[in-house]
Amino acid sequence: LNQCEHAIFADGHREGQPLRPGDQILVQINRDAMKGKLPALTANLNFSGKFLVLTTGNRKIGISNKLSKEESSKLSKWLDAERNIPDRGYGLIARTNAADASKEEFFHELDMLKKQYEKVAVYGRNRTCFSLLYESEPFYLSAVRDIYGRDLDEIVTDISEMHTKISDYLNEFQPEKLAILNLYQDKLLPLYKLHSLESAIDEICHEKIWLKSGGFLVIQQTEAFVPLESRVETSVVETSAPEVTLHMDTQPACASQKLAPVQELEQSD
Repeated sequence: LNQCEHAIFADGHREGQPLRPGDQILVQINRDAMKGKLPALTANLNFSGKFLVLTTGNRKIGISNKLSKEESSKLSKWLDAERNIPDRGYGLIARTNAADASKEEFFHELDMLKKQYEKVAVYGRNRTCFSLLYESEPFYLSAVRDIYGRDLDEIVTDISEMHTKISDYLNEFQPEKLAILNLYQDKLLPLYKLHSLESAIDEICHEKIWLKSGGFLVIQQTEAFVPLESRVETSVVETSAPEVTLHMDTQPACASQKLAPVQELEQSD
């Protein structure tokens, strides 16, 4: 109910009034159904781009904490016009990727996100209940969009339809990245064989993952979350206790960072 402070009503109900039975509000699915649990909904609508996130829940203007003072100052000046809009029904967050954006790219995406917001939040109020107002892009486009540009060296796929969609996306939003997009076409050696994806996926699906320090991680899927527990074998006695503790603290952190993209991929799929 605390999310309904800025809920967008679709039945003529005015914002700020108490939520009542029978009210119709716009919601977004923020977690898919899992086993016996229903999908989780939120009244805080989010529209994500490569450089910005537009949200209806928090109507402030924010800048990523990972940016330097100079970068934050530049982006803050670019958003001054938005900050001064009276009765603005949304907030904006400048992402880390915004540091590499030109002013033209930045405002092009801002305009696109505002159009998405208007389509859903403004015109969507007049749609009938249970209407689909907006559907996010496929997971692979989200991955291309969200990855930090400086860390992206190559995009390879062996699916022509996926290659076409990624090419169209890059052509519109990141034309400078078109050169690193490749369609893999070697039928004798499939792409998943070339990069040993089967063995990698099989390895990460094991509950127990051994670490170089002699310990291991235990990963178990539950309905609500994925707990990650680190353990150490009693036979690990060659190093001192502080060293063992340090290894057991740092290696799970590194391993969980590697597992995070795979878990996001599974959730998106």
